[in-house]
Amino acid sequence: MKATRSIPALIALTLGMSAATEVSAKTTLRIATLAPKASSWGKVVKVWRKAVIKKSGGALDLKVFYNAVQGRENAMVGKMKAGQLDGALLSTQGLSAINPDVRALALPGLILDWNSLEKVRKALTPAFKKAYEEKGYILYGWSDAGLMRGFSKGVKATKPSQLSGKRVVLFNDDAMSAQANSLIPGLVSVPLDPFETLPQIRSGNVNYVTVPAIAAEQLQWTPHLQYTYDRISGAATGGTLFKKAPLDALPADVRAGFMSIATRLIPYNTKNNRAEDDASFRRIAKKLEVVKISGADKAAWEAHDKKALKKIAQGTMPRALVSKVAKLVGKSL
Repeated sequence: MKATRSIPALIALTLGMSAATEVSAKTTLRIATLAPKASSWGKVVKVWRKAVIKKSGGALDLKVFYNAVQGRENAMVGKMKAGQLDGALLSTQGLSAINPDVRALALPGLILDWNSLEKVRKALTPAFKKAYEEKGYILYGWSDAGLMRGFSKGVKATKPSQLSGKRVVLFNDDAMSAQANSLIPGLVSVPLDPFETLPQIRSGNVNYVTVPAIAAEQLQWTPHLQYTYDRISGAATGGTLFKKAPLDALPADVRAGFMSIATRLIPYNTKNNRAEDDASFRRIAKKLEVVKISGADKAAWEAHDKKALKKIAQGTMPRALVSKVAKLVGKSL
């Protein structure tokens, strides 16, 4: 996939100087990601590593485990807790293993554009960071994947009831999505990992999946799908989490430099990922039928999302937090 800027340009942006030759590091932080090394996400991680080495003058390096070689997100979090990893790039689902309130960023039907996400995240980030620090972690920064939309095969689902009797992908045993799915009689939730989904789509064993366009494209699902939808159901976001202890053990100047990289790299990464998600959807729209959701069908989805939020607020998440997010985007329970 073509990046919006070249890798050397990104390094220059991050460091305020050109790339330099890699040297041996005195300290290495071990981090893991689900992203393949050759993906657009993996390329940014590679740039990040080069920036860390350059900024620290070779005092610090990152050992990056790509492509889920350290396991799925729950395994990564477990290895961080055990001291086998120092950090990980995680989705909100992975982040929620340590701070469940982060799932507020993935509530159904509330955050439907990037401006809304920025508003909600700005309001909640201080509390999130404090909660992580109290548990011995540092939230290094956020990362966005793309806007969530439906993709389907074997069904054109313009309203929720049309998913009755269909098989819908449920990622990582996501409790909120499971509750939303349970409101549609006859819908069958199929628990899958993203890397397990391609053969299920290809065989027709699942009919509907909700992901950003960039994920559907990079995971090579789109050749086996029929429809996508213009309805946005949420924003896929996540973040980079580190154990606090290994960062605190760094020399003060090295730690300060490492943290400062986030202030340059993460805004770039955010802008780049959002642009790539848009570009992915434009390409997909030339290959799949784009189904427009409007009128009574749009109202049916909105009613479904509101019922799901009420159900989630009954115990899955604190009602006050769900209400706060709704209020921030101009909605109510």
